[in-house]
Amino acid sequence: MLIRVTQEHIDEGECHRCYCPIALAIKDILNVPRYPSEKFVEVNKKSITLLEPISGRDGGSTEYVPEVAEKFIEQFDGWKTQQNNNYSGPDAVVCPEPFEFELEV
Repeated sequence: MLIRVTQEHIDEGECHRCYCPIALAIKDILNVPRYPSEKFVEVNKKSITLLEPISGRDGGSTEYVPEVAEKFIEQFDGWKTQQNNNYSGPDAVVCPEPFEFELEV
């Protein structure tokens, strides 16, 4: 499955396993609600888990996060934390760019 994380996902994403930009992108592909549900998808720096059966896919399936997605998560979390703390110093993390990756499910 090709996961496309757009600028909209980045702008609306949160530092949360169910509401990060990658989780929002996957929810959009699977046509499931983004909010307020913590169902369907969980993302962390090491894995992506489909929590419930969706469109014929088994619930509970977990896949490793590709390196490009892991780097995105690290950058996004740093950037979002700075935003929430109104930090804009010389060593500030920049907003990550939209990207895409293949997820085997």
